[in-house]
Amino acid sequence: MEHIASRCTFLENALFFARRVGHNATGIQGLSVVCNSCEEGRSSSVALYAGIILQGRKRTTVQGKTYTYGAGTCAVNCAPLPFETFVEKETADKPFISVVLELDPLILDEIILAHPDVTSKISESKDLKFFFESTPEIKEAFARILDLSRDSKKAGILGPVVKRELHALLLLSEVGPWIRSLYSRGSQSLRIMVAMDILRKRFRESIGVAELAAAVNMSLSTFRRHFSSVAGCTPLQFQKTLKLSEVRRLLTVERKSVSQAALATGYMSTSQLASDYKKHFGLNPHEEVVRFRDKVDQTFSE
Repeated sequence: MEHIASRCTFLENALFFARRVGHNATGIQGLSVVCNSCEEGRSSSVALYAGIILQGRKRTTVQGKTYTYGAGTCAVNCAPLPFETFVEKETADKPFISVVLELDPLILDEIILAHPDVTSKISESKDLKFFFESTPEIKEAFARILDLSRDSKKAGILGPVVKRELHALLLLSEVGPWIRSLYSRGSQSLRIMVAMDILRKRFRESIGVAELAAAVNMSLSTFRRHFSSVAGCTPLQFQKTLKLSEVRRLLTVERKSVSQAALATGYMSTSQLASDYKKHFGLNPHEEVVRFRDKVDQTFSE
């Protein structure tokens, strides 16, 4: 019997999963469908990912540069860099839709090591590339893995294969040199990635810059310089962005109170949280919650 998803278009398959605002899980771990994400424009930090936009348009500012992109664009973030994004002109019947895959550093490392002749070129440009027009091969692989996610047997067997294929296709794409510069063993960028991972895991704690530099075996001055080059901000600013992004998620998605969010993210007082929040997002926590919930109701009301 023919699997029903095989008769659907790529967008139709994505809409099948897009049941709420934000990230919607699929039948494959690390693969999600994003519907109308960050609709009001918010600074944030994200995990390593690659995604393809199927419907709608976005405007994103990262490292001081603004990019506008829409359907057919592939978005890649190989470091959890702070960004601000706006969805443009989304409607209830035609929301912003993208399919996103979390990238696995171990898979990238394995491919780079196994194929040095193909993946040897390292990017020396400081003008990082986060968006590019998707190749037919990348679009087809994304469509295939999303289709597989609706069949548990196929997802379990073939899902990991297509995941690896997507990692390889990205390394061969125009953003490949940037990815290789971050994940090539022994590079300064890879050490910064390790430091960023420490901050991701311990953002609730007070971590000194000297401690981070020592953890990746770099001098303090070298660490500060390279961290700023990769992340576009200082380690302290990066950690604060992680903390405030988690506060926003707790307030809007999990509907926690401000005091609960403060306790969960290491803030000593709600007043300090509210002050940092307004400086970062332009709204105080209460205004954020009201606007988010009003927007969700407006987008999905019939």
